[in-house]
Amino acid sequence: MSIVKVAQLVEGMQVIHPVINHRGQVIIEAGQCITAKHLRIFRMWGVTEVNIQGDKGKADPDIVINNIPQEIIDNARTHVKNRFCHTDFKHPAIRALAKINLNATIQYLMKETAHE
Repeated sequence: MSIVKVAQLVEGMQVIHPVINHRGQVIIEAGQCITAKHLRIFRMWGVTEVNIQGDKGKADPDIVINNIPQEIIDNARTHVKNRFCHTDFKHPAIRALAKINLNATIQYLMKETAHE
């Protein structure tokens, strides 16, 4: 189980506990996978974090998606390193942006691979 900030969520992640808004309405049931529609609704209702399936502590801490082929991870890391080549990776804000970009790039590459 991992608590992941909405900004780091990607489609396909599985929710462990139901996500409920401040009015008590269920946005997504436990066991369902997150879609683009859910991500939009989370932002509209001010949801900040979601419990997702998986143990982030045992995986790469920069990657929030599990079961990704190593080739896609390597390609995404190369892309992010090239994109952030003129920045200071020691700065916390840059590291956070690079982490978000890494996960977005992985998600994009996974979709591209699925379409082939």
